Amino acid sequence: MEGLSEALLQEVAPLGIKVTMVAPSATETAVLSNLAFTEVTGTYDGTVGEVQRAIANPPAGSGVDPVLAAATIPTVVEAQTPPARIILGAQVEQAIRTAFEGRLAELSDWSSVAHSA
Repeated sequence: MEGLSEALLQEVAPLGIKVTMVAPSATETAVLSNLAFTEVTGTYDGTVGEVQRAIANPPAGSGVDPVLAAATIPTVVEAQTPPARIILGAQVEQAIRTAFEGRLAELSDWSSVAHSA
Protein backbone atom coordinates (compact mmCIF):
# COMPACT_ATOMS: atom_id res chain seq x y z
CA MET A 1 0.00 0.00 0.00
CA GLU A 2 2.79 2.40 0.82
CA GLY A 3 4.36 2.03 -2.61
CA LEU A 4 1.06 2.66 -4.37
CA SER A 5 0.29 5.63 -2.13
CA GLU A 6 3.77 7.07 -2.68
CA ALA A 7 3.35 6.77 -6.46
CA LEU A 8 -0.11 8.35 -6.28
CA LEU A 9 1.26 11.19 -4.15
CA GLN A 10 3.90 11.98 -6.76
CA GLU A 11 1.55 11.61 -9.74
CA VAL A 12 -1.16 13.94 -8.46
CA ALA A 13 1.06 16.54 -6.75
CA PRO A 14 1.34 18.65 -9.96
CA LEU A 15 -2.47 18.83 -9.98
CA GLY A 16 -2.54 20.26 -6.46
CA ILE A 17 -3.98 17.05 -5.02
CA LYS A 18 -2.49 15.95 -1.73
CA VAL A 19 -2.23 12.39 -0.43
CA THR A 20 -1.66 11.33 3.17
CA MET A 21 -1.06 7.76 4.28
CA VAL A 22 -2.62 7.10 7.69
CA ALA A 23 -0.83 4.47 9.79
CA PRO A 24 -2.75 3.78 12.99
CA SER A 25 -1.64 1.51 15.76
CA ALA A 26 -3.99 -1.30 16.68
CA THR A 27 -7.37 0.18 17.47
CA GLU A 28 -9.36 -0.52 20.60
CA THR A 29 -12.28 -2.21 18.86
CA ALA A 30 -13.79 -5.67 18.88
CA VAL A 31 -12.81 -6.30 15.26
CA LEU A 32 -10.59 -9.25 16.20
CA SER A 33 -12.83 -10.66 18.95
CA ASN A 34 -14.21 -13.45 16.76
CA LEU A 35 -10.91 -14.31 15.12
CA ALA A 36 -10.22 -18.05 15.15
CA PHE A 37 -6.71 -19.46 15.19
CA THR A 38 -5.49 -22.89 14.20
CA GLU A 39 -3.44 -24.75 16.77
CA VAL A 40 0.26 -24.02 16.50
CA THR A 41 2.75 -26.58 17.72
CA GLY A 42 6.42 -27.33 17.64
CA THR A 43 8.64 -25.27 15.42
CA TYR A 44 6.06 -22.57 14.77
CA ASP A 45 5.15 -21.85 18.40
CA GLY A 46 7.92 -19.27 18.75
CA THR A 47 6.90 -17.40 15.60
CA VAL A 48 3.28 -17.87 14.54
CA GLY A 49 2.29 -18.77 18.10
CA GLU A 50 3.78 -15.54 19.46
CA VAL A 51 1.85 -13.48 16.91
CA GLN A 52 -1.38 -15.29 17.73
CA ARG A 53 -0.88 -14.72 21.47
CA ALA A 54 -0.11 -11.03 20.92
CA ILE A 55 -3.28 -10.58 18.86
CA ALA A 56 -5.42 -12.52 21.34
CA ASN A 57 -4.00 -10.73 24.42
CA PRO A 58 -2.85 -7.21 23.55
CA PRO A 59 -1.26 -5.22 26.38
CA ALA A 60 -3.74 -2.99 28.18
CA GLY A 61 -3.79 0.50 26.71
CA SER A 62 -1.75 -0.49 23.66
CA GLY A 63 -4.47 0.35 21.18
CA VAL A 64 -5.64 3.64 19.78
CA ASP A 65 -9.14 4.92 20.51
CA PRO A 66 -10.83 4.84 17.08
CA VAL A 67 -12.88 7.96 17.88
CA LEU A 68 -9.74 9.93 18.76
CA ALA A 69 -7.94 8.53 15.70
CA ALA A 70 -10.80 9.62 13.43
CA ALA A 71 -10.82 13.06 15.07
CA THR A 72 -7.23 13.66 13.89
CA ILE A 73 -8.14 13.31 10.21
CA PRO A 74 -9.72 16.78 9.76
CA THR A 75 -6.56 18.35 11.21
CA VAL A 76 -4.49 16.56 8.58
CA VAL A 77 -6.91 17.21 5.71
CA GLU A 78 -7.23 20.91 6.53
CA ALA A 79 -3.47 21.48 6.86
CA GLN A 80 -1.94 23.74 4.24
CA THR A 81 0.94 21.29 3.91
CA PRO A 82 -0.34 17.90 5.09
CA PRO A 83 2.19 15.17 5.81
CA ALA A 84 2.75 12.35 3.35
CA ARG A 85 2.38 10.02 6.34
CA ILE A 86 0.64 10.41 9.68
CA ILE A 87 1.29 7.93 12.46
CA LEU A 88 -1.46 7.46 15.05
CA GLY A 89 -0.41 5.98 18.37
CA ALA A 90 2.76 6.06 20.43
CA GLN A 91 3.33 2.31 20.10
CA VAL A 92 3.43 2.30 16.30
CA GLU A 93 5.47 5.51 16.24
CA GLN A 94 8.15 3.90 18.41
CA ALA A 95 8.14 0.76 16.26
CA ILE A 96 8.66 2.85 13.12
CA ARG A 97 11.44 4.90 14.76
CA THR A 98 13.21 1.70 15.80
CA ALA A 99 12.88 0.24 12.29
CA PHE A 100 14.24 3.43 10.69
CA GLU A 101 17.15 3.58 13.12
CA GLY A 102 18.00 0.00 12.18
CA ARG A 103 17.83 0.81 8.48
CA LEU A 104 20.04 3.88 8.90
CA ALA A 105 22.59 1.87 10.90
CA GLU A 106 22.64 -0.83 8.23
CA LEU A 107 23.02 1.81 5.52
CA SER A 108 26.03 3.25 7.35
CA ASP A 109 27.54 -0.19 7.95
CA TRP A 110 27.40 -1.04 4.24
CA SER A 111 28.15 2.41 2.84
CA SER A 112 31.63 1.49 1.60
CA VAL A 113 30.24 -1.47 -0.33
CA ALA A 114 27.46 0.67 -1.80
CA HIS A 115 29.99 3.29 -2.93
CA SER A 116 32.27 0.67 -4.48
CA ALA A 117 29.75 -0.13 -7.19
